Amino acid sequence: MNWRWWLALNVGLLAFILGVYKFDLLEEILTRDTTYITTTMMVAALITSITTKGKTWTHWHEFVTDLMPRVGLIGTVIGFMISLDASSVADSLETIDDVKTMIVVVLSGMSVALTTTLAGLVLQVWLDVQKRSIRDTEA
Repeated sequence: MNWRWWLALNVGLLAFILGVYKFDLLEEILTRDTTYITTTMMVAALITSITTKGKTWTHWHEFVTDLMPRVGLIGTVIGFMISLDASSVADSLETIDDVKTMIVVVLSGMSVALTTTLAGLVLQVWLDVQKRSIRDTEA
């Protein structure tokens, strides 16, 4: 077994588990990303990592790795659309509660945007480290 790949895989998983227990990371992700794009990317990255078995990095693995930041950017656009949709009702705000509701929706959209972007970038780095460790042992 490729020990560098195994180390990269387990360091990433350990960091995630630590984040779940110490900072309630999973709850934060599920609460902030109402589109579930981040959750989908996390599952795809985990499946991609496990299917390599530390031996080969195929074109399919390369495709998924390259897709991560792009899917994160799609989440960013969706988050901005959620924010802009809330701001389109700004003319009809009559009470302070209407303003509070609009602000909550705008911030919710921004949260989706930032969470998916960050997840896409972090997952791509995690997969790239694994790819490099596999490719280094192949050469």
